[in-house]
Amino acid sequence: SKGLKAQLYDRREQLNAMVEDYEEKIKNLYEKIEGLLPGATSAGLAPAYQDLKKAAEIKTARYSTTFFAFIIILIIVAAMSITESFSIWPLAWETIRVSNLTEFLEKSLIRLPIIVPVVWAALTVSKRRSEMHRLAEEYAHKEALAKSYEGFKQQIIDMDIDTKAMLAELLEVLLKAVSLNA
Repeated sequence: SKGLKAQLYDRREQLNAMVEDYEEKIKNLYEKIEGLLPGATSAGLAPAYQDLKKAAEIKTARYSTTFFAFIIILIIVAAMSITESFSIWPLAWETIRVSNLTEFLEKSLIRLPIIVPVVWAALTVSKRRSEMHRLAEEYAHKEALAKSYEGFKQQIIDMDIDTKAMLAELLEVLLKAVSLNA
């Protein structure tokens, strides 16, 4: 009824409207992606620190187990050091009788090659366990900083004040805290 020229004109107008609509949608998606990228970067730090924290916690647990194993070994060695005889049936435990200080020192010196390495190993493991516990705490702190950065940033933007200076200061504080070697 309109004719071919009018139909082509209508279709071209519809196509132009669709193109403009899609261009607007693409622009909105692009702005949304650009807005999410900084958050993705700071959010990416949090899982990295969380993984490091978990690894340190696993090592802490292993060092704790090893430390307590050495303590048990020391208790067994100490019990063996003062035992003259032991029987399960009938239950009997006889301790060593020491008549003077010289004899006591001689018997103690005989056991030193067993006791000293176990004590040294226990102290070393205890120190490493403390280091790993401290490292886990440090990574937990950095994880919390990375997670809260985006929230702080959004609050500063929402305040409608000199956001540029405050954002720069926030970023500087975050970078100083994160840059410290755990």
